[in-house]
Amino acid sequence: MRHAFLPLLLALPLAAQDPPTFHSDTRLVELQVVVTGRDRAPVTGLTADDFTILENGKRKSIAFFTAPSAQPKQRPDPLPPGLLTNRPEYAPSAPQGVMAVVLDVLNTRAGDQYFARSQTARFLKDLTGSERVGLYVLSNRLRVLHSFTDDPLSLARMVQKLRGEWPAGGADQEQQRKLEADLFTQAAGGVELEALMSSTAEQTRMQTESRIRMTLEQLEILGQHLAGVPGRKSLVWVSSGIPMLTMAFSPAPGPRGSAMAYYYRENARFERAVRRLAEANVAVYPVDARGLQGGNLTPVVQPNLGRYGSRGDATFNLELMQVPARDTFPSMQFLADATGGRALYNSNDLESGLRQAADDLQSNYTLAYYTDLDDDAKKRELNVRVRGRGLDVLARKRVPAARRDGLLEVRDLLDSPIDATGILLNGRVTRDANQLHVTLQIEPGSLLLTRNGAHTEAIVEIYLAQITPAGQRKVQDARLSLRLTEPELAKLVNDGLLYQRTLDLDPETERLRILVRDARSGASGTMDAPIRLVPNEPPRR
Repeated sequence: MRHAFLPLLLALPLAAQDPPTFHSDTRLVELQVVVTGRDRAPVTGLTADDFTILENGKRKSIAFFTAPSAQPKQRPDPLPPGLLTNRPEYAPSAPQGVMAVVLDVLNTRAGDQYFARSQTARFLKDLTGSERVGLYVLSNRLRVLHSFTDDPLSLARMVQKLRGEWPAGGADQEQQRKLEADLFTQAAGGVELEALMSSTAEQTRMQTESRIRMTLEQLEILGQHLAGVPGRKSLVWVSSGIPMLTMAFSPAPGPRGSAMAYYYRENARFERAVRRLAEANVAVYPVDARGLQGGNLTPVVQPNLGRYGSRGDATFNLELMQVPARDTFPSMQFLADATGGRALYNSNDLESGLRQAADDLQSNYTLAYYTDLDDDAKKRELNVRVRGRGLDVLARKRVPAARRDGLLEVRDLLDSPIDATGILLNGRVTRDANQLHVTLQIEPGSLLLTRNGAHTEAIVEIYLAQITPAGQRKVQDARLSLRLTEPELAKLVNDGLLYQRTLDLDPETERLRILVRDARSGASGTMDAPIRLVPNEPPRR
């Protein structure tokens, strides 16, 4: 039996749905492309005929094209009372302009945090009010400092209130290296010295790997949050950065029995992050919080073990740790290039990096084309070209060759402090004394629909998590395997995918988190229903 309010839910307009076009395992690939000219000035007035998309060197037909609009989009009418949605245009501060500024305290020294905050506050004060900006803090978890707004003074005040935090890497890595050197000097002999050095290097490696993992995972969470926002999404990451290399000691002995240092490249983690950020059409703009770097850029105090690891006093050794420490510049450039952003490092003008991200929003074009997922291509390299001389093009460089195994793990999505909008949802939750009644409307344009003979198929996962104030979760899930006839497909496109469920209410529940995930594409959408705001419904007879 349907709830009485279901006709009202169906009256809520879905996002515009064009008649679906299906091929065997076909995906529509959307690209956000920035075109600038001399001095990086925005270039407008281009048409679809001015662009060429090459996938692995083969030209692709442009299926959709949108040019920059000078007119601000109007906010929709308010939602009917009692309804929920994660659609960005209905958010209290809808991110119509799409720049997320992330202040990274996990990887940035306390002194550099102060410099970054002051530069960010100056930039925010000078905003014209036409940009929509959100503020986030990246630490042991991702925190929302200010939701998206066009109020520059409110943003600047929030940054000024922020205080420095102790980074994971220590307040001063140079002092840490000196301390290690003193400990090495006190070692009794070569064997003890080598064992101590190996132990310290292993601790450093584990700490560095942990920071790399935590940082990239949180950037992925933010990318998923921005996935459903139309147009370009600029993620400005103000940070000292993370290396692409970590150092360890080989378990196999080197010459004369000494342990040998080697460097391990964290390619897999970076590739995954880039893939997920690019799928969400998020362009990363790393801004180095350290400003201008002069001379040797790394902590260099290390024990000099001699050529073959013999004992010796602590001295300056340039070779042992400089490669991973300097590798933060290449990692920043890699994230920017792969996602279609820009990197700013080795400069004291942090404002220019922030300003460039805002300016690029004014020259963004949206292009889309169809690609097949079932061909033999292991990599899909993208190249977007534009007609004209002296023009600079920013666009992501690749598309995943295989189906994604999920943009984010379900656990991360249930714990995330912000909503994912990769799948757009409408719904309502009501309660009686002991139960919650959930009705969802899932927008079909967010799902990966594939044709199999006379049927259209999709696989949708639904998770309903009752969460207590202590963060404990009670999760109930469902997996919907859709196999639709033509009439059923027409109804899906018109009404959306409808789902209803009744849950036993845990008396300690503070909020209900609703998660819907496409099992094939990995796209996800979430929204929250605070229990104190859930309307009461008389028991049904």
